[in-house]
Amino acid sequence: MWHCPNISSTVAQQRLLSIWSALCVMSLLGTSLGLWIEPSGFPSVPAFALLVETPWWVDRAIFGLLLVLLGTQFASSLVQLVAIKQPCDCWQLTNNACRWLLILLALVSVSLNQHRCQAWFYYFTLLQLVLLIPSSREAMHIARYLVISVYIYSALGKLDYQFAHTSGQDFLNAIAKLVFIDVHIWSASIRAAAALLLPLVELTVGVGLLFKKHLFATGLMACLFHLGLIACLGPWNLGHSWSVILWNVQFLGQAVILFVMAKPASTGQEDSLPSKTNRSISRVIAYALLSVAFVMPLGERWGVWDHWPSWALYAPHCSRAEVFVASHAWNSLPPGLLALMEKDEANVGESGTELWQSVPISRWSLSDRGVPIYPQDRFQIGVALAVSRCLSNEYQLRIVLLSSANRFTGEREWQEFVGVDSVEQLQADYWFNIYPRGWHSGTLVDLKPTH
Repeated sequence: MWHCPNISSTVAQQRLLSIWSALCVMSLLGTSLGLWIEPSGFPSVPAFALLVETPWWVDRAIFGLLLVLLGTQFASSLVQLVAIKQPCDCWQLTNNACRWLLILLALVSVSLNQHRCQAWFYYFTLLQLVLLIPSSREAMHIARYLVISVYIYSALGKLDYQFAHTSGQDFLNAIAKLVFIDVHIWSASIRAAAALLLPLVELTVGVGLLFKKHLFATGLMACLFHLGLIACLGPWNLGHSWSVILWNVQFLGQAVILFVMAKPASTGQEDSLPSKTNRSISRVIAYALLSVAFVMPLGERWGVWDHWPSWALYAPHCSRAEVFVASHAWNSLPPGLLALMEKDEANVGESGTELWQSVPISRWSLSDRGVPIYPQDRFQIGVALAVSRCLSNEYQLRIVLLSSANRFTGEREWQEFVGVDSVEQLQADYWFNIYPRGWHSGTLVDLKPTH
């Protein structure tokens, strides 16, 4: 009944990709559990105003359904992979039904909280669309282009002044630590140039994967690239969150499936072409996906498309909101948040007393939800509004909005707003909602830490 599958088959590789992606996403959901089911702690900001008062049992029900569908997809793909005889169509129909439902639930879940639009969750949703394409050969072909787009856009997002002088220096120090090189003796200009080697390597991998004759070699390069990232990002080095490390593990595994194991072009093996109807449907799905994966990220620097769906990964140029509370009011914040707060010498007044205290919302997200904060200023405005409910006076809140950084100079435009009323006026500047869950009814959940 069962056998060892022929993994050189495109159909088998598609099923392996389905199994691997389901397994990785279940692991990623486990590392970020509070993001999906916990109402207290770090605020939730829906994408649409009509969802602000949605009860939290809806989120928990969706999360449970996500796990059931992922488990079903994993099991049905595994059965299809190892069955000796060709499995009946019911297994494929089950897989396709799971994928459509996963896409629908993912959209609803992200609509309930923009924070859930983590890069790995967005990528998984796109991958479900790809795997719905009837032809295994065409599905794997488009999956490769999806991955290549991630590499290229991610690299281009880091080839700028900000990365070279901020996050890139962290990566450079992490790499130097691994190879026992002291980069601190280098000049600032040399260190900035050296920091750009990481996105240049990533760009080389992405462009190299476009050449089908060299997929095996460039696939191995991609594997080495992710092994290097894991070595830099792990708890033994930069100490990034487990979700970041696991996503690199996912890309490592899929680099093997999509590129290292790829068949030479036009082998004429078992994956026959679909009917004309299926081919037309496949093309529609492929073009729809490619329009998202390739075209929309081009507008990221101008605010047309969000940073993470544009694959701006480890990219410090993203827009953001810096949140402050009046120095005499910061003790009213939750204990878990107070523990993360530090003195901000930049806001010391002439009398020597601090006028404002910075609220570290990025570290709060990592501490309480186990994932990086969603890098959009509108989402972070919502977090600031939730914080304001802990204050006794609306003028004890101050935010500074920073635009995306200029690629060549690193400069940003900035705006300052003091008081809740002035912050609420910003809703008119955004297509999507800025208010946290429970804002209008005054039933905001506790901001105490979830653990």
